[in-house]
Amino acid sequence: MIVWIDGTYGVGKTSIAYKVENVFSEAEVLESDVYWTEIFKKIIDETPKGCIPNFGGCLPQNNLRFIEEFKAIIEQKEKTERKIVVIDMTLATNCCRDRLISYFRDKNINMLHFIIEADENEIRERINNDDKRSNKTLALGELKQNLLFYGNNYIDAIRINTIDKTINDAVDEIVQIISRYKENM
Repeated sequence: MIVWIDGTYGVGKTSIAYKVENVFSEAEVLESDVYWTEIFKKIIDETPKGCIPNFGGCLPQNNLRFIEEFKAIIEQKEKTERKIVVIDMTLATNCCRDRLISYFRDKNINMLHFIIEADENEIRERINNDDKRSNKTLALGELKQNLLFYGNNYIDAIRINTIDKTINDAVDEIVQIISRYKENM
């Protein structure tokens, strides 16, 4: 089973994903940023000296190589380890929609797609107050575009509005939905 924890940068995806993992013993978080860092380093290592690396997109959600390699990792984890694969990733591009969400849906893999939401000002405040976030400028710069994409896509996703909710409130809501889904599998 795949559980996508989706939303724009700074909305709380990673915090929520790890709390969901703690509830289900068979869950494993695949943090897209960790895999992105590994693939980014691999691209640099493969580049001949004196050449500029061909990243093919500087963010995980717009890098086709990353998306294809990450898709294979997700598929392997879901298929061979029979885990609840919890993925935190901003899926705010057509490429992510088509090559990840639609791909797994077309393969009839059990999947839940949550989009974590808050209004723009709330997300800006969260980003600015996050002392661990190293890419605040990037997160703030992509915010409007990501919110627009989510507003126009994924009409069948489960939207979790986090305004006036704690992380634990959002996690409880997600856990209840996952539990009901598992009962009906």
